[in-house]
Amino acid sequence: LLSEIEKSVNEVSEVLTGIANSSIQEESGIEQINQAVMELNNITQENSNMAQDSAMSSKEVSDRTENMVDEISYFKFQNDKK
Repeated sequence: LLSEIEKSVNEVSEVLTGIANSSIQEESGIEQINQAVMELNNITQENSNMAQDSAMSSKEVSDRTENMVDEISYFKFQNDKK
């Protein structure tokens, strides 16, 4: 009877060891996923900032172009005599 109990205890111990090892591996995997998600979040934020900068630069170029066209419109060119 004691040998059967010892055998059962050993089997339960092996199962618990397997569960503990699986939990450690799962925790490691979750940490890797968390790091990847944080990196994606940082990249997304950087892309958003670059898009905003690009939009502001485009607006500035557009405004400067408009100003330049306005300033150039004061000049008459020889081709405009028609």
